[in-house]
Amino acid sequence: MNKRVLAAVLSVAALWFGAGVASARNPFCAGGIQYYTQAIADKGKGNYEDYRREMGKAVATLNQCAAQDGQDFEAIGVLGLACADMNDAEGAGKAFATAIAGLTAKGDKKKLDAAVTNRLSAWVRWNNEGIQDVNNATQAYQELPGTPSAQDKQLYDEAMRQLDSAKVALRRAMAVLPDSLSSVRMLSYAHYLQGDYPTAEKLATDGLKQNPAYVPLIEVQGAVRKRYARTLLDGKKYDEAIAYYEQILKGSPADADVNAALGDAYMQRAQQDGNKNKAADWKASGLAYAKASDARPTDADEAFMAGQSLRNAGELAMAEKYWRLAVKNKPDDVDSQLGLARTLTEMQRGADAVTVLNDALARSPEPNKEIFHELGNVYNKLQNNPKSTEMLVMYLALSRGQAVTDIGGRMKSAKAGSSAASTQATAGNPDAIYDWETDGKPLQTWVYKSKKTGYTFESQGMSLQQKSDWGSAAAAGGGKK
Repeated sequence: MNKRVLAAVLSVAALWFGAGVASARNPFCAGGIQYYTQAIADKGKGNYEDYRREMGKAVATLNQCAAQDGQDFEAIGVLGLACADMNDAEGAGKAFATAIAGLTAKGDKKKLDAAVTNRLSAWVRWNNEGIQDVNNATQAYQELPGTPSAQDKQLYDEAMRQLDSAKVALRRAMAVLPDSLSSVRMLSYAHYLQGDYPTAEKLATDGLKQNPAYVPLIEVQGAVRKRYARTLLDGKKYDEAIAYYEQILKGSPADADVNAALGDAYMQRAQQDGNKNKAADWKASGLAYAKASDARPTDADEAFMAGQSLRNAGELAMAEKYWRLAVKNKPDDVDSQLGLARTLTEMQRGADAVTVLNDALARSPEPNKEIFHELGNVYNKLQNNPKSTEMLVMYLALSRGQAVTDIGGRMKSAKAGSSAASTQATAGNPDAIYDWETDGKPLQTWVYKSKKTGYTFESQGMSLQQKSDWGSAAAAGGGKK
């Protein structure tokens, strides 16, 4: 380097690092700074050809500087800037780390602050690019993560391209600032959106080793794990899904969503043909749903599923507990009431089952055929055949019958002196009439909702065939069995 060029380089070095320092600087360090300064100036003028050439020389020269004078931490900090400008994130990260460590040891706060700020600036640039690309991806295809429909394929492909770009930018940000959990979080999320759950989880898990309490990363890790486990379950990989859910629960045993999903996994496996451990799977399903219900004590659905699985497992006492909770949380849910009644019947508590079913009928806005059918079955097991017949006739009327639309018109045709006419005279017009038949005999059933009674007449002579009563004290049955 001739004296004129060297003098120019040293002059620029003085501007960067202060008068009195340049005279002792390695020529490669000073020259690299000069190349960097000129490159930035040409970039500002729009002279990109010279800018790229000069910035390349700045990187090469400053690398020689670092090799010959590893104590010139100011110049190495400029190398970090030059590498960042050339999208060499690893080189920038290494240079910034070296400069910051050296300046920290020297105690040069002013230059240390400059190096820290420059590194942060490079990180912000790539981190923001990554965030923007992730946002663009989710805007391009809002159904992520998932499999696109045929008409959405173009949008989906564009989203994937945006996520690929995001991963590049975020990897660069992490190379510059390795302890940035914000970048780790977004990179994990990008892999999650692409369906790469193992990579997404590893990123989150490794990041949390740095700071186990970093909530945004904990939330992403949770979402990744739940989605991955659900993917396994949807793919009918029951053993893998169950193992994965159980692994998740080691860190969050009271998580209602995960416990409910585990209950679902065991339930699906229990229903597989050839499963020799059905009872065990039904019980595991019920216990998992029970934990979900315990975590959400006002939720009816989790309690319902717990009751159903536990009943299938033969764990009747526990099943009763959750059926009753389901009924409490959703009093008008017929399925929960039926489940509770059937469990009580299996526990040889038929009278209690009748009470539950009568209460269900009272709550139902319309007569419910399934409840009548179950009442008929319960009374049959109680050996109360008359009440069983009453309820089963109502079940047949509702399941086979056709509702009459013009009740007033039908009542005008009630045969004088018949049982039907007598019933009309004493009870008034019914709330509903159902036409049906059995063994070729046409029948009609009159339903009085508020009176909790039904009358079934033979349609020709209007003679009473059966009175059904689900509201009297006698409906409690003939005792426990």
